[in-house]
Amino acid sequence: MPGKPGGTMIRRDILRTAAIAPVLVSAKGALAMQASGFSGHPVVRLLPFAPCIELVERLDFRDSNDLLWTAPIGARSDGASIPRSLWTFAGGPLSGNYRDAAIIHDRYCDTMERSWRATHWVFREAMRARGLSWLEVVTKYGAVYLFGPRWDATHRWTGIRRLNRRPRSEPLPPTCASPGMDEPEAFVDAGREMWERAIIADLEREAEAQGAENFDIAQYVPPTIYDTDRARRQGQLLKQNAAEPGGIEQALRPNTLTVRELEALAGSG
Repeated sequence: MPGKPGGTMIRRDILRTAAIAPVLVSAKGALAMQASGFSGHPVVRLLPFAPCIELVERLDFRDSNDLLWTAPIGARSDGASIPRSLWTFAGGPLSGNYRDAAIIHDRYCDTMERSWRATHWVFREAMRARGLSWLEVVTKYGAVYLFGPRWDATHRWTGIRRLNRRPRSEPLPPTCASPGMDEPEAFVDAGREMWERAIIADLEREAEAQGAENFDIAQYVPPTIYDTDRARRQGQLLKQNAAEPGGIEQALRPNTLTVRELEALAGSG
């Protein structure tokens, strides 16, 4: 019985489509794997202990090496992985133009699943993916590189000065919680934040002068060093002598050392 007119042609078209379909699907998949950037925009709920948010939808970022970074549903972010000196310099991370990058960065600083270098670098890439200028990206990345969290196989600490070094297994305060702090330590932290802001401003000037896109933060040397021990002693002095004439002025003496002064101290030891 003869087939319907055009039947042979229809069968050929079906066979041809079936043959090329896997190729089309494969090509589409390959393009998806090559694409870098965010999966979308974060969907969050605000928690009562501000500033803190909780993701109600998963947020993904794929970097330029095709590595996927994920903040899952329920992940909390308060910008704690971003130095507070940068908050006052460029706006809080949960309200500023680097919010989405800060959410991914917070997540991996909490879990330490990947190296601190890779985690800080993805913060850089994620900011660029959200359209920040090179100068903004390099300045914010530089602040995190210099003053943000770091870790290795056994310990975690803060910044290039290795502050607050502790075992990785030791629990940190819960995300979005603010531990109490006595007056001398608050004095130390306030002084360090002022110093960090000055360093970030210097870093920005250097990056702009050298060309932000090619600026290498690993080669940057801060012009001064914050003397934590001196600040702590002065914080104690402030607490003890605040009521005495000249007590506050004496306690508020500068707590920074230039690199030259630091070298001189090291040479005399």
